[in-house]
Amino acid sequence: MCSILQLIKATTFLVAVTYAVHAQTSSDVIQNSQVLQAWKPKTTLSCFTEHELNGMRDTKKYESSYIECFKKAQDSRHLKEQKFAKQRFSIIESNKLLCAGLDYCNGKNSSADFFECHANFSSKVAKSGYDVSAISTEIFLNLTETFRTIEVDRENCYRISFDAHLKRINENVKKIIDCLQGKIKYPEYKATPDISSKLPVNKNSSAQKPEYIENQFEHLLKILNP
Repeated sequence: MCSILQLIKATTFLVAVTYAVHAQTSSDVIQNSQVLQAWKPKTTLSCFTEHELNGMRDTKKYESSYIECFKKAQDSRHLKEQKFAKQRFSIIESNKLLCAGLDYCNGKNSSADFFECHANFSSKVAKSGYDVSAISTEIFLNLTETFRTIEVDRENCYRISFDAHLKRINENVKKIIDCLQGKIKYPEYKATPDISSKLPVNKNSSAQKPEYIENQFEHLLKILNP
C-alpha cells in the first residue's frame, strides 16, 4: 500500500507536468527580464530566495492539507467501527452460545437423546441464525454506503487541496517573473555562510555572474522546462 508521502510525491509530479505546458513562455520571459538583462545580483538573489521560500511554504501547506484529508477519512472510519462494536460483540457471543449448544447435543451418548436434543435446539438455532443474518445485512449495507461516502469526501478533499496547491504554484511562478521584470521588489537577503561560500572570490569583477544566482537561475529553468 502506498504511503502518504509517496502519494504526495506522485501528485507533485503531476503538478510539474501541468506547468510544463507554460514552460516555454515562462522561460522566455525570465531570460529576457529587465533584472537579468541589467544583471543586478542582489535583486536577482532576492527574487530567487523569495521564490524558494514560497515554494517551501507551499509544499508544507500541501503536505499538511493532504495528510489532514487522509486523517479525516481515517477518523470517520474509526468512529463507524466503534459505533458497531457493540453489535459485533453481541453476535459473537450469540454464536458462541449456539456452538456450545450444538456441542452439547453432539456429546449425547444415546442416539435418541442426540436427535431429541438437536430437534429441540435446531429451532432455536434457526431463529437465532435468521436474526443474526437480518441484523448483519442491515449493518453491512449501512457501512457500505457510509464508507463509500467517506471515500467520496476524501477524494473531494484531495482535489480541493490539489487545486489550491496548483493555484499557489502558479502565483509563485508569476511572482518571480514579475520580480525579475522589476515589477515587484522583495527585501534583500543576506547570503548565508553556505551561500556566500559559493560566491566568487574576486570582488573586483562586478560583471562576473555570482555562481549561486546562476545555479538558482538554472534550477528555475529546469522547473519550468522539466
